[in-house]
Amino acid sequence: MNALRPDLLALSSEALIALSNAGFVKKAQKDLSEGKSPELNSENGELIARYSDGHISTLPAGAGLRDARCTCPANGLCRHRVTMVLAYQHQASMANEAENEPTASSHEAAVETWSPALFKTELETLPSSLLKRAYRLASANTLIRLTAWQSDSPTPTAHLPMCSVRFFSSHSLSHARCDCSDQQVCEHIALAVMAFAQAPTENWTQLNVTVIPPQQNATAYDLFSSEAAMALDQAIQTIALQLWQEGSSQPLHHLEALFAQALQLAESLKWRWVLESLTALRQALLDQAARSSRAHPERTLALLCELQARWTSSRYACQPDAPSTPPLLPTCWVLASKVKSRWIIYD
Repeated sequence: MNALRPDLLALSSEALIALSNAGFVKKAQKDLSEGKSPELNSENGELIARYSDGHISTLPAGAGLRDARCTCPANGLCRHRVTMVLAYQHQASMANEAENEPTASSHEAAVETWSPALFKTELETLPSSLLKRAYRLASANTLIRLTAWQSDSPTPTAHLPMCSVRFFSSHSLSHARCDCSDQQVCEHIALAVMAFAQAPTENWTQLNVTVIPPQQNATAYDLFSSEAAMALDQAIQTIALQLWQEGSSQPLHHLEALFAQALQLAESLKWRWVLESLTALRQALLDQAARSSRAHPERTLALLCELQARWTSSRYACQPDAPSTPPLLPTCWVLASKVKSRWIIYD
């Protein structure tokens, strides 16, 4: 059987429950098991189901389950629309068994490894207002935890701070499900597709990423190119070199001017973790100079190493020739850029 709608064949019972609800799916399965199957037809790619109670459900070509229409009085989804999908799957399964052909769902589950990145071109067809909202989320350095397709968990998922997006079919973006209040394709789904598109193509199962909006691609590596960032780089490197060469017991008046400059620059750049690392290191040196009980050489060493590691890793990740594999933590987290305090992740 040549499948008219392979995207519908790829929807599992779990996917249908997520796209509708468990009650509709159980009722539809019960009706089909009792032989109460609708009459299915297709016209110009549109799937039409006629029921014995007189109601008619239709699913336009290329549309998802939530775009289906039904003549019953239910608001939103109804059991007729869910039954139509299950009946279509059953009909396709019976036809393929007769022809000894695998169904699309079994083929997808058994063989095909896929990523929602393949929907990247579909983003261009979405409303511009929706894409603008997605770009605003990306510009806020929204951290997204991605879970790739796996044979034992064949639902690629993107976990955003405010919701989760699941992709149930590799054939259509309309079958993606976001648990926000929007019932259609939303900015979270668009952002999730962008995240998968910017993730590596293989060798990972879970990954934290932040999306670089298209309009920022040209300046993605300019984070450290400003005069303030270059001056801060010079100040931090000088402080570190001075401490490594002369030790932490040296008179601090040699470093005070550098610390003051570095703190001012970090504050102007709003790189909160760098600012607090410098503050903590300076305080540790002051405690040691004052022979305070709070002074611990190991802590001073740890603070110096943390400052250099945080700075070096951020600079490396922002180099144009950096590896394509995203770091475990995005640069905005390492620097805590645009963060009001150390306990707040986003503005």
